[in-house]
Amino acid sequence: MQKIMLNDKYCLTDAALRKQKTMTRRIENGLELLSETNHEFDGEKVILHFEASDEPIIIRPRYNAGEIVAVAQSYNSAGISPTHKIYNDKKGQYENACDTAGWTNKMFVQPELMPHKIQITNVRLERLQDISDEDCIKEGIIKFGDRFDGNFGFYENKRGKFPHLFGSESSAFAWLIDRVSGKGTWNRNPYVFVYEFKLVR
Repeated sequence: MQKIMLNDKYCLTDAALRKQKTMTRRIENGLELLSETNHEFDGEKVILHFEASDEPIIIRPRYNAGEIVAVAQSYNSAGISPTHKIYNDKKGQYENACDTAGWTNKMFVQPELMPHKIQITNVRLERLQDISDEDCIKEGIIKFGDRFDGNFGFYENKRGKFPHLFGSESSAFAWLIDRVSGKGTWNRNPYVFVYEFKLVR
């Protein structure tokens, strides 16, 4: 089983567990080679054609439609007991969960131990800026209400939840993706795999 890392600083893991976030866009290795005319996507893989080569390059999405994926959380935040025994391959022995790197860092957790799972329901390929207002909401952008200067935004975990507010869905998402994927990502407008998912546990 694979795991998926969602951003905690901007509360995206929480949004997925509340079923507010049901979509994520990912820049996978190789997609930077794509142009408007040199590839095709058959739903399972990108076939990248080059005139100088008889053999196409195949780029596969990280997750496939129908796949069950663990939502990564640190063992501590996932409610794993501190004394739960976890096997350390490098040391060849069991350790208490609280003594492992995964206790505070979800990068090092075992997917099978995660309490929450999602199922990938659809995979497609598109340019980042082709995102619709509806998909911005599925990415976790929140419509707050008329009492704010901006109606759309998201929360940041910064000594409590701090709202960032914008005038449109796309401007909120553009700001967010630059913080999550690196400054200038929105303006670069790369090809991305779009993963739609549903919470199954």
